[in-house]
Amino acid sequence: MFQGKGRLITKKEFISDWTDEELIKKIVELGGLHNRLKNNWEFLDLFIPVIRNDYRIKETYNHNIENEVETKITVISDKYDESTSMQEILGWK
Repeated sequence: MFQGKGRLITKKEFISDWTDEELIKKIVELGGLHNRLKNNWEFLDLFIPVIRNDYRIKETYNHNIENEVETKITVISDKYDESTSMQEILGWK
């Protein structure tokens, strides 16, 4: 369970299911979107599906050794990102 700014997230609740407005608010809180862009819906309509799918991948990932794919991956996180632990990030190794 994670207590974000004004929102409680549990493993049963996925950020990817949030409304566009909630998702944008969260991204702004995390410092991932400049305040000037948070109301630019022409811009946001291009990126919300990508961001939502990134969250969906993270939230629904289930490692299955039988279907292992060998590929290079870059995992980016912020030391102030309270929604993911270092252990979870290192799990992508």
